[in-house]
Amino acid sequence: MMRNAFACLVCLAAWLAGAPVMAGEEAGGTAAAAPPQASSQAEDDIKRLLSLQDAAAMGSIAAIDEQKRLLRSIDKALLAETGHAASPPATAVAAYVLSGGDPQVAERLAKAPDTTAHDRRLLEAAAVFMRGDRAAAAGLMAKLNPLQLPAQIAGRMALAQALLAREDASQDHYALALSVMPGTAIEESALRRSALAYADARNEAAFWRRLERYIRRFPASVYKEGFWDEVTAQIVTWTEKGPGPDLKTLDRVLGMLSAEEQRRIYVALVRLSAARANAPLTGFAAARLERLAEDGSAEDQMASFYLYLFKIVSPEGDEALHKLRSIRADLPGPQERTLLEAALVVGEQIDRPDTPAGSSVAADKTEPDAREQRGSSLLAATSKLIGELD
Repeated sequence: MMRNAFACLVCLAAWLAGAPVMAGEEAGGTAAAAPPQASSQAEDDIKRLLSLQDAAAMGSIAAIDEQKRLLRSIDKALLAETGHAASPPATAVAAYVLSGGDPQVAERLAKAPDTTAHDRRLLEAAAVFMRGDRAAAAGLMAKLNPLQLPAQIAGRMALAQALLAREDASQDHYALALSVMPGTAIEESALRRSALAYADARNEAAFWRRLERYIRRFPASVYKEGFWDEVTAQIVTWTEKGPGPDLKTLDRVLGMLSAEEQRRIYVALVRLSAARANAPLTGFAAARLERLAEDGSAEDQMASFYLYLFKIVSPEGDEALHKLRSIRADLPGPQERTLLEAALVVGEQIDRPDTPAGSSVAADKTEPDAREQRGSSLLAATSKLIGELD
């Protein structure tokens, strides 16, 4: 095992030094390397495409639209070309296809008579992966070692292998993608996917580490909002399958974000946790949102609403009802407005329960029972309404 680990380190070191490690007859033996050839326009366009994707990972909105136009242009140019000599290198074509290009380009080059067996496998693997044939792609990619490939394709291949791997094996591939293409769209994508895979496996420590690295490395990524939506959903899901997240760690990690980003995440978190009737997580998220929101803002009103919604049937019910009465009726969402109306109606009943005629002793005995019954009714009603938040 130590020998294999050392060999892997040697391979990685050689790769990082700019010398892809090849083995066997596909490495070409000891023949001298061919002199570099001038790149084609298509190859230059592919390099530009990959750099645009890296720019998007760093926060460039303009790069998104530009790469869409460039993809269409490259598709048209490569599909119009004839002959192997007119095509960019197989590694460039495979990288282009794994970056959203037309799989037909790789399939056609794979069929060229002078394409090597290694290049053919690489091109076919990229094509079938992008066509969604997971079984065929897994079989082809199992025979490919990203450390034997140039930089532009190595991380993309490792990322594809991670997406095809069993859950218990995917993190090794993600780690390789992170190592060989730092500062690129591949690292950004691998961090997101790796974090969510750790969350799904309930490996909380590794999950938080990935999130911290993502925040440090890609604070402006154009993909971050969708990612944080998925993170929020995963955190809430934990509470349905066992203990909830460590709230101190959650508070610390989200504290690395801007106040605006934190408010957005806590709004989503408070709604999702309330939809699952998770009072502790709802209270935590609402308290953090209240701390971050501007006084009197819609977010401030929402935070107050969720802070006191679940307290209305607690010993603090009178105070909670008083707070709910002070909340403006123009809450941000129709679900919150509907819930507020229902909470006030039922809360009024809890505040003044009916008591049978008779002695004060009978009233004292009846009041807790009435509160409990009305509290149960409120919880049932709010659970139904909160479910509409999904």
